[in-house]
Amino acid sequence: MKNFILTLLSIILFSCQSSDEKQLNDALIFAGENRSELEKVLKHFEKDSLKLKAAKFLIENMPFYFAYESELFDKYRYNMYKIALENECFDDEVIKIAQKRFGILSNSSFKKVYDAHVITADYLIKNIDMSFKVWREKPWGKYISFDEFCETILPYRIGNEPLENWREIYYNRYQPLLDSLLTDNVPVKACQIIFDHIKQKTWVFNYKHRLPNLGASALLDNRYGTCEDRCDLSIYIMRSLGLSGGVDFIIQQPDKMNKGHSWNYVTDTTGKQVQFELYDIRPGSEPEPGTEIKRGIIYRKCFSVQKNSLPVVLRNKPVPPYLNNAFIKNVSNLYFEEKYPIIIPNKDKKEKILYLSVFDNKNWIPVAWTQIKNNEGIFTHLESEIAYIAGYYQNKIFVPASDPFILRNNGKIDYLKPDYEHRQNMTLTRKHSTPKWWFWFKERTLNGKFQGANHIDFKDSVTLYTVTHELTMTSYTVDIQESKKFKYLRYLSGTDGYCNIAEVKFYTDNDDNPLKGDIIGTEGSFRNDPSRTKKSVFDNDLYSFYDAKEANGAWAGISLEKPQKVTKIYYLFRNDDNNIRIGDTYELMYWSEAGKWESTGIIIADKEQLTYKDIPSGTLYLLHNHSRGNEERIFTYENCTQIWW
Repeated sequence: MKNFILTLLSIILFSCQSSDEKQLNDALIFAGENRSELEKVLKHFEKDSLKLKAAKFLIENMPFYFAYESELFDKYRYNMYKIALENECFDDEVIKIAQKRFGILSNSSFKKVYDAHVITADYLIKNIDMSFKVWREKPWGKYISFDEFCETILPYRIGNEPLENWREIYYNRYQPLLDSLLTDNVPVKACQIIFDHIKQKTWVFNYKHRLPNLGASALLDNRYGTCEDRCDLSIYIMRSLGLSGGVDFIIQQPDKMNKGHSWNYVTDTTGKQVQFELYDIRPGSEPEPGTEIKRGIIYRKCFSVQKNSLPVVLRNKPVPPYLNNAFIKNVSNLYFEEKYPIIIPNKDKKEKILYLSVFDNKNWIPVAWTQIKNNEGIFTHLESEIAYIAGYYQNKIFVPASDPFILRNNGKIDYLKPDYEHRQNMTLTRKHSTPKWWFWFKERTLNGKFQGANHIDFKDSVTLYTVTHELTMTSYTVDIQESKKFKYLRYLSGTDGYCNIAEVKFYTDNDDNPLKGDIIGTEGSFRNDPSRTKKSVFDNDLYSFYDAKEANGAWAGISLEKPQKVTKIYYLFRNDDNNIRIGDTYELMYWSEAGKWESTGIIIADKEQLTYKDIPSGTLYLLHNHSRGNEERIFTYENCTQIWW
């Protein structure tokens, strides 16, 4: 991909210095032996000025597009969904099974084939004719301009998927759905019908493995992949039905280590662009409270070269990796109101570009840029309540040019810098903010029961303790007053709890060591994940947990050698392992006036919180665990509380 981008940039720079006709001629030259096929298309539409203009639009941008072709990958993309359903598994297990069946995918498995070298005239002509057909026939088509049509309906591909004849297939699949259910001519309602239909079939997520775009034919019936693949499916459907829409995305989640996220939008007849995410956010609906994500700076994927993109503006100069894309444009102004512009003084007279960065888990990641004018850089349309910092990109490294700052909801800017005169003591309990998934899973803690019995089927069970409140991700210890002895001990899942317990330890009188026994309980795990069985409850790993197949009735326990009295129970629910771990080594860092992280010292935790004394106030902090884990989050410390950014 890096080599492709370098080639792409050289073509972009050359084209942007030329007229549209020169760019078209360059594309025809790039086609080489396949030039005649492209010329057939131009000849075919020479008497239809609008279709000819559309053909030129596609051909001019065609040199930048290619497919990753692979017979082996074809087996993967058409079978991963079936493997996941048949084996009730996902992620790593799907790939492992596919590797055993078909072989291991590697870079050498793929062949890069440029569209301009292989595309046929018949393919392009059919694509253009069908695009115009739905544009002109749909009642909402009259609200879609030609330029918008070219970007959102006309393109024959999305990314690096194989070239396929998909339009007619998708139209025949989904148009009858609209014919039977759509009662008015509102594009958003058309998307709602599609959303409701798609959601009836399970989507299997691929969270871990980066693969090429799966392509239209694979996604038609194989609901497998990332959030980007879900977006692709929406695009194929919308284009086939003449719905104007696309994909918006973020480069870096501004309050997480996750690199990005994508979603779709559809344009209504009023010009309003309505967001949605297949399976998660219905068109016209809002995210569930507590599940919203911060986005900071939002970009839109385009088919054509954006002549105001950073690679084009900078030409042959180094560009931050995630901004090194000539097919994206900043659309934050469509999402965020302009409160007050952020004006950053320029500190380096040699620099022409100022960048705005957000933090991942280790570094500041440039997500926006502006040209320096009158010795200052101005950023507009930023999402508020996010920590930002401005700087330069020098020697392929981000170099700060300002203090970190937080843009408040009222438009106020709070700059963060260390105050050495007003120092503070800090008590820290976590190294990362509470994840969004906890919003859904915390209810699984309710009504879980700890029981003892002397029959292995627990028909004589005695409940020793019941969880009656939503837990946090910390551990709990409860004293037990029951005098009876038990041979079998267990945790029984609460209602819809899937037995999501991470650790349970039973103790008896005057013994600091937990009771030991053979592990018993409900067999299996959700999607047959071998790392999330009942064994996880007793493996002394605070991060692993049991995820049962059954929502209700699942349990995990131990069979003792002989009956024992239980006087104390330690337990920890499913968690993200970002609380303070006893025995782990931690280092608190603060952002200094020198524009870098400074250490306040290293501590080995002897309890589930850390205390740091005499620390400069008023700045950003980062707690690093040297023993384990990757998730770390910047925070401020206000009113004796960690505030995460």
